[in-house]
Formats: sequence, structure tokens, C-alpha cells
Amino acid sequence: MMPLKACRAAMRGTLAAAGALAALVLIAGCQGRGPNEGSGKLQVNLVPILQQLGGAGGGHSGQSATGARTGELATPPASDAVTPVLTLVVGAIVIDFRDTPIGSDTAITDTVRNQLKKAATNSVQFLSLVQLPTGISLADFDAPPPGATHWQVTVVGLRDSVTSFDAIGDKSAIYYGFNSDANGKPFFVSQAMVGSTPFNVHLGRACMVSQPPNGCAQFQPDGSFVATPAMEIVGLYVNGGANLLNQTIVARADGSTTDCTAGPCDGTAAALAMVATLTPAPGDKVLVDTTHQLSAEYSAESPCTPVLGTTQGDGGTTGCSIETYTTQY
Repeated sequence: MMPLKACRAAMRGTLAAAGALAALVLIAGCQGRGPNEGSGKLQVNLVPILQQLGGAGGGHSGQSATGARTGELATPPASDAVTPVLTLVVGAIVIDFRDTPIGSDTAITDTVRNQLKKAATNSVQFLSLVQLPTGISLADFDAPPPGATHWQVTVVGLRDSVTSFDAIGDKSAIYYGFNSDANGKPFFVSQAMVGSTPFNVHLGRACMVSQPPNGCAQFQPDGSFVATPAMEIVGLYVNGGANLLNQTIVARADGSTTDCTAGPCDGTAAALAMVATLTPAPGDKVLVDTTHQLSAEYSAESPCTPVLGTTQGDGGTTGCSIETYTTQY
């Protein structure tokens, strides 16, 4: 286990550079099991999670990636639009600092980041590691004790293959998600749900970390815009209004470009710069709809042809699925 002094230094770097969720998994390496033992077992269904890692949640089965034996579940292979996930952190985290659950559009302010750090410290005994590929389709972990009234199931995807929490680096986390219902609305898990149907967690790319994965396009808390290869922006919406784009913005790179706003992306740098001119105001909710034509889940037999959307997340594509990146100011 990481020495306490080194661990605290690593956490400071993580919180400054990679945000709360990367800190969450690093903190786990600094702690032993706490005094509150679990009250039963919970499960997360890994099959849909591995489908989501193929791009935008399309048809990839997660069972044919390089390195996986027949019947094993694995992350899709690397592609222009996908950075592979090699380890999953799966578990429960007690959210005792707020009365509303955390979702994909929750604003991770400095205050929320610090609160999540403390919550992760207290919840480390409810987190587990799953290395990919894996022969299991359901991941088990302990549920928090009955006294924990506000808690959620979380999954974090790591770019590294690790077997212990103290091996997780400050740039490891590249996908994340919290439990939500069929409509994408987050909710607190109750004690009555322990041992019930496995939870489904929707994972999204961690585009706000210091080294985001391929396929990102998201506005940051400071109002700046980050894009990584390779994706197509098919919609830009503020507060549920009309699409602000008049063209599909295709971000492509030769593999050496890590930020399409700064370098050549097949002539789309100017178009991306136009998106970056948006200046969000306090209270704004900004959504960027993307597709991932160059991800491994699409092929000549099953092509993805991006077209401009009309309303947010409306599936305005031919053969493609949409991944939405949300920032609430």
C-alpha cells in the first residue's frame, strides 16, 4: 500500500489535474478497510459497459477484442476514436454531503470535488478492481451498511492494467459513470435494492481529466473547449435550444495530434475553433452531441454516416449512435 505522505502528494496532483473521479480511485490505494462492513452484495452488469466502451454504446459485443479468449469480455481494441480500458473500478460510494444524486451533468466544482474525496475515503471497502479481459459478466462488491442512506453505484474505466489500487496513476481514469434509471436519471440506491437485479451503469469518456481519451468533445468548467481525435460533432445545444451548428464538424487526426483545437485535424481546426468561441454563462447547460465513425464498432459492412442533428440527442445520424457530453455551469 502506498505510504501516507506519498499518497497525499499524489492525491493533490490528481485533484488539480484529473478531477474528482480519478482522485476517487487513487484514494482507494491510500486506505485500508474501514470499520463499516458491508451489508450484502451488489452486482454490476459488465456486458453493456463494454459495449459502451466501443464508441457511443453501439453494437460491439465486447467479446472479440485482441487478447480475449472465446467467451471472455474485453474492451474493444484501440482505434482513432477509442482509447482502450484495461481495468474497471466497480463499487459503491456513500454520498453523505448532498441530497441529490450525482449524474452525468453534475457540475464538479472545487467544493464537490473535495466532498467526493472524503466520500471515497470512507467508501473504499466497497470498491473492487476488474481486469480486462475477464471471464465474468457480473462484478460483485459489498453494499454499504444500512445506516448509509445516500449512496450510488459507480464504475471508473482505467487506461492501465492494474491489480492494486496503489498502482493507479493520476492519469489512469478515462471513463466514468454513476447508476441511473432507464431514462438516464441518477438515483440513490436503497438498502431494499441489495441483492436485486444487477445494476446497469452508463459510462462516458472522462473528457475533463488532464489527459482525456480519444473521442472527446466537451466544454470545461472554466468555459474552455477540449476536443480529441477522432469524433464528429453533430450538435451543440445550450439550455435545450436549437442546434447552434450549421454543419457536421468532423475531427480527424493522424494519431500524433492529441488536441484538435491546436493542430491539424483534416482541415477542421477552424470549425472547431468556431465551437470554442461559445462563452457559457452561469446557469447554462451546454450539450455537445458526437458520433465516433472511426471506432472499431463500425465497419464497411455496418457503416456510420454522421449527419447534423435537429434536437439534442435525437439520433440525427445514419447508422451511428450518439454520445452526449454535458456541462452544467
